[in-house]
Amino acid sequence: MNEQRFREYLERYGSVLARWPWPARRAARRRLRNSVAARRAWREMRSLERSLDAWAIEPGAGRTLAARLAARVHREPRQLAAGAGDTLRWPGALWRAGLVVMCAVLLGIGLGVSHLVPDGAAPAPTPALTLAYGGLPEGWLAP
Repeated sequence: MNEQRFREYLERYGSVLARWPWPARRAARRRLRNSVAARRAWREMRSLERSLDAWAIEPGAGRTLAARLAARVHREPRQLAAGAGDTLRWPGALWRAGLVVMCAVLLGIGLGVSHLVPDGAAPAPTPALTLAYGGLPEGWLAP
């Protein structure tokens, strides 16, 4: 195990080697025996963990925080609801865009169906098609 890998494991699993994955424990012990830098990093991590373990939250702090949040919700429901509405604007815009596209598709289908040739009669070629294809052969739409 190299120094960088040792530090990665140390940051991920902490200073207690029993928490490390089984294959890495032996290599970590070897690194601690042979490397001054590894021992220094391990001592720093152990010191940090002890400091964090010693830090305590005041009893009842959770209840106090919950009470403050509940009071704010009851005191400012309109502001909170307005803030929640901001997050819903984007999906609303997406639905509106989808509705516009769906209307355009339905309008196109409706117009296309309304111009179908009744009873198999061939329509006269339009000038746009004639120009686009350089002239159409006679009877190209005949059944």
